[in-house]
Amino acid sequence: HFYKRPKHWETRKAEGPYRYWPFKVLWKEIMMSTTDISILPRELFSQIFSLLPPEDLKSASLVCKLWEDMAGEPKLWTWAVVAINTRGDFKKKFKVSRLGQIKTIRFKRQPKLLEKLLQAVLAYPTIKKIYGMKNWDFRSVEPSVVAGVLGRIDELDTSNSLLTKSQLDLVYSVISKKEQPMKKLSVYVWGVDGLNPDVVASAATNVKELELGCWCDEDQVKALLMKIVEKDGPLAKLKMYGKSLHSIDPDLVGRALNRLEEVQVEVEVMYGSVYSRLSLDQVTAVLKG
Repeated sequence: HFYKRPKHWETRKAEGPYRYWPFKVLWKEIMMSTTDISILPRELFSQIFSLLPPEDLKSASLVCKLWEDMAGEPKLWTWAVVAINTRGDFKKKFKVSRLGQIKTIRFKRQPKLLEKLLQAVLAYPTIKKIYGMKNWDFRSVEPSVVAGVLGRIDELDTSNSLLTKSQLDLVYSVISKKEQPMKKLSVYVWGVDGLNPDVVASAATNVKELELGCWCDEDQVKALLMKIVEKDGPLAKLKMYGKSLHSIDPDLVGRALNRLEEVQVEVEVMYGSVYSRLSLDQVTAVLKG
């Protein structure tokens, strides 16, 4: 229903879309109770942007210059993966302020100036994950540089990579002394034979997940199992394949493997026969707990 306007309602020009003063008062109240998003504290913007998935964060950074500046904080872009091919890529891509705390980089191939590139990696302590280093030849690089890079990353997998004994010694030494354990260490054909068993075992037990491919020294395996039994370390998952463990004391194998959360031991089938890396006595010792 429409009612006649009371006589005491005075017609006035209003700032809002309504002409009569009661509506003018209401309009002002609405405007005063509305908060413009641009006046929110920068800290609140940062918290909101941190909750956005990558694609939405990219879109938000294109809204205006203010949002581009606030969404460009390096801590919001740690999820990004930067492709690196040359040393110049570091200078070019890491000039972008938002990439200042990048954790992951990817190599498409082994660079020509490998040592200089690894030295460039050392200049960015936030880098904890490196993809694409399989089958690399590190032998021409200074051992301290190799150990500085490989020893600090969270997941190390250098399948079929070539390293010298001095490089490996230093890499394992760095891993064994890390305050924060490595998430995953994959050891394949590294030529670990001849390395100090205690150093190798200390490094292998200072990780959360360990994959053992080709271990050429039985003493290293024994040292590893003894370290697992004697020390409450972070190692929780173990995957073994490639070398038979039949000659190792079943009691030692049983006690060590039962201290872990998850163990996978390869079983190989050749010419209709099944070959296990563990002997029957070792399997029995594991099952007995």
